[in-house]
Amino acid sequence: MTVSAASVKARTTRRAADVAAALEGRGHAVADRGRLLEQADILRDGDEEARSWAEAIYIALAAELDPRTALGSARCTWLVERPLGRREDLAPFYESVALHSGDPCLRRQASVLLAQVAAVTGSVEDGWSMFRSVLDAARGTRDRSEMLAAHACGAVAALEGRWLEALACLRVSADIARERSELRQEMQSRILVCETLAAIRDWGRYEVEFAIVHAQCGTSESPDARASIAALARCAAEAGIAQRRWHHALAACEVLDDCVRSGTADAARTAKLTARVRGAA
Repeated sequence: MTVSAASVKARTTRRAADVAAALEGRGHAVADRGRLLEQADILRDGDEEARSWAEAIYIALAAELDPRTALGSARCTWLVERPLGRREDLAPFYESVALHSGDPCLRRQASVLLAQVAAVTGSVEDGWSMFRSVLDAARGTRDRSEMLAAHACGAVAALEGRWLEALACLRVSADIARERSELRQEMQSRILVCETLAAIRDWGRYEVEFAIVHAQCGTSESPDARASIAALARCAAEAGIAQRRWHHALAACEVLDDCVRSGTADAARTAKLTARVRGAA
């Protein structure tokens, strides 16, 4: 059974809390913290379960991760590049990496993650300004920081109705992700491209982009591809409603029902969307 991103985040958070509690009970002995970090260094090269424990340890001991040392930088890089979702509790860690890492790409990646937190805890304008600053610094590098910053800028632009800017940024992100073989990020950016094209009713380009994403999701068995199917199906259902193509919208809702059963789609959100389709059909 596929586990949802929210469930993975909750599990990692619980484990990090368990690690922190265990350390509290032992008086935060320096030796204990060092041994745990060494264990995490081994676990991060294991299977997904092992990597989840490595995440939990690094998160619990984020204040111990020093981006200025070679060992600390390797740990910071691994944690920054994990698909953790937005984590407000890691803001001090992201800030430390953004300020002190000797790796420009890592500094910029941490800045994007810090901007995501700022957009929620501060204001969208704060986050947007930080995203734009990172993208300006990373432009042309074709590295991971440019990929993340372009996606973030594209997402904000789409929310604000700046469609051409959104499409330009999201396509840059998708192209870099493909070059880097980062399927999860490529799918996220391409699905937002589909949603943006649907929003401006550019159905010709929408169909082309949708076909690309659908083909990539359908031919891959990776967890990243499976996680993308639900987002793609929601996009297809919304597009079907907009075009009054009820058969296509209902078919997309059936895919979403399968995603709910596999744990990759939200049941309440799916039920609400299905009701909209059936009510309009």
